Amino acid sequence: MLFSLILFLPFLPAQNQQIKGAETFNEDFQRVQGVLRSVPKRILPSVVQLNISALKESPANPNFLFDFFNNKDKQGVPKGFPESIPRKYRSSVMGSGVIFRQEDGVFYLVTNNHVVEDANEIEVLSHNGRKFPGKLVGRDERVDLAVLSFETNEEEAKALKIAKFGDSSTLEVGDWTMAIGSPNGFQSSVTMGIISYIGRHSDPGQNINDFIQTDAAINHGNSGGPLVNMHGEVIGINTWIASQSGSNAGLGFAIPINNTKYIIESFLNEGKVHYGWLGIVMQEYSAILNHISPNVERAVLSDYGVYGKNGVFITGIYEESPAAKADLRPGDFVTAVDGKNISSIQELTFSIGIVPPGRKARLTVLRGEKTQDINVTLGERKEKELLDAESHRTWPGLEVLPLSAEMINAIKQLNSNLKTIDSENHKEGLWILRIIPRSTGDIIGLRQHDVITEMNDTPVRTLKDFYRILNEVGPDGDLVYTFRHKDKTSKTSKIKQ
Repeated sequence: MLFSLILFLPFLPAQNQQIKGAETFNEDFQRVQGVLRSVPKRILPSVVQLNISALKESPANPNFLFDFFNNKDKQGVPKGFPESIPRKYRSSVMGSGVIFRQEDGVFYLVTNNHVVEDANEIEVLSHNGRKFPGKLVGRDERVDLAVLSFETNEEEAKALKIAKFGDSSTLEVGDWTMAIGSPNGFQSSVTMGIISYIGRHSDPGQNINDFIQTDAAINHGNSGGPLVNMHGEVIGINTWIASQSGSNAGLGFAIPINNTKYIIESFLNEGKVHYGWLGIVMQEYSAILNHISPNVERAVLSDYGVYGKNGVFITGIYEESPAAKADLRPGDFVTAVDGKNISSIQELTFSIGIVPPGRKARLTVLRGEKTQDINVTLGERKEKELLDAESHRTWPGLEVLPLSAEMINAIKQLNSNLKTIDSENHKEGLWILRIIPRSTGDIIGLRQHDVITEMNDTPVRTLKDFYRILNEVGPDGDLVYTFRHKDKTSKTSKIKQ
């Protein structure tokens, strides 16, 4: 009996430790469970479902006359009068939104532009089932955001809450998050995941935002709803998914909430966004060169002094633009705007766009071997159609890449029909990547895939050569290109840029 007791005694502390550990785990679990439960309680009264009615028009029948005379059954009897004019029809769209402000009985919510862009009627459905007619305050397709308003009485307002916006700049990969909305019409649905990536730039449309990537389930109907942190604060607006099936595949994307703040205030104050504008043509040579060959990318960008660095090349300047007045130049490599690092065209476009016209932006650029800050007083960006119509007013109107034996082989593998660089005697020069239509480069006869061998009778082999001579001549100087088009070598006329 004593022996048995001695054997048993050593196990008593371990068992007590296990019991204590289980109790601690249970307490920790309850705390985590409490946090998870508290998030939906905080945010759900701020989230609404949007039922959109849109009046659309079918295209006219281009084969009206043919159908009129041939639309008969086997007995030769006409089947009916064919439609010859556009037909109007009503379609329905569903999305989500989040309430961010209340003023004098009017609630304001933010959603996606693509949810409401064709709206004729907007119904706002609150989390407790109340319906309100919504009004469009402002929308913008470049950032895919819109602000709506709706009115309530005092009693109805009690059930609604104003969401708190968080700070999306503090996010890190691995942070827990929840997506709230009406996926496929299932109102007030909550899904949970983590932040998978920050600063994603892929987007099927022309959205200039970067995006928060999450694996929290997002489906059709979630668009415009909030992505929230574990404090119940809105950190993003759910916008799109990447999926071959059209349903959630763990790849959801939200606009960072910090990106929306200037846009929202612009809608509230003026009903539209006034974007800042530099007046530059931009290029990401790194992505193009890497697609051709990583070795080519390393060689070209190392020679220019930017290999491994984040930034965007300026390849052209609009005449009389803010960039021209501030002495920004083709070949400048932009690395930051107002101290914020830049790694893509989208980031540069957005960083400039949210600076109101008339204000200054500080651009950090690498020019030659020196880094310098240049202050630019921004203009106002015009509509895309107007900008495209003025694209010919850019200097120099072309983009080039330096040739090498490895690059020629890589290019020929991508496009075996290119004859300009077939000759063994023409393995050096600058290959024209792009010509802007009606620009100076286009007018003087240069064409895409031509090879420039000299500028003002000086041989050119690198990007450094190209931009050095270009800027020495300047936009008002005379410049003559010696170039090869197919098997013929020619010179352009002497023409001012």
